[in-house]
Amino acid sequence: MSNNTSTCQPRAPSTRLRPNTRRPCGVLRSRTQWAALLLFVVGSTATCSKAKELPAGPDTVQTGLVVYEHANYEGRSALITQSIRNLADFSGPCSKPEGGGDPDWNDCISSLRVGAGWSATVYTNTDFTGTSLVVTGDQSNLQLVKGDCSHDGMNDCISSIALVRSP
Repeated sequence: MSNNTSTCQPRAPSTRLRPNTRRPCGVLRSRTQWAALLLFVVGSTATCSKAKELPAGPDTVQTGLVVYEHANYEGRSALITQSIRNLADFSGPCSKPEGGGDPDWNDCISSLRVGAGWSATVYTNTDFTGTSLVVTGDQSNLQLVKGDCSHDGMNDCISSIALVRSP
């Protein structure tokens, strides 16, 4: 072993490390230090996401709109009670093919349910632009509705939702 490399060696509790046997800066000494670091990293990454959370969709829709990840009301769901300009702002089940960013709801909706007295206009682009579809009732499979998305119909290409409560 070379002279400029120090090693981590156990020591008796009452002895001090001599200057030439110090550990390199940043070397963790115990399992407790490793556990503390792990908790810090996990805790930090759990709160790093800037995406907002949508509540899970209820079994019966009484208010607003419930969107589903898959056709026939399958997969993860979310309750929407106000218009959303950009679904990418909300964490969801769909990862992007480019691998960048956290999973979100943008281009991730395959079916939806509308509460009584509500209607929605779904758009293929953010800020309520692009191809649109007015929805006044449940849609079990957005592949089957008229639209020009690459996934057929309006499936997996909704980026914003304008929600309206009927008087």
